[in-house]
Amino acid sequence: MGTLERAATLYAASVMLGLMGLGAGLALLGVWLVMSKEKTR
Repeated sequence: MGTLERAATLYAASVMLGLMGLGAGLALLGVWLVMSKEKTR
């Protein structure tokens, strides 16, 4: 049971980190798009 719980914890942690990284990437992409739009004006 120990290894299964450890694997589940590692999986949950990796999923959370992946979602956080995805959110940060989308936020940076949105900021970059807004900045590029402002520069073209």
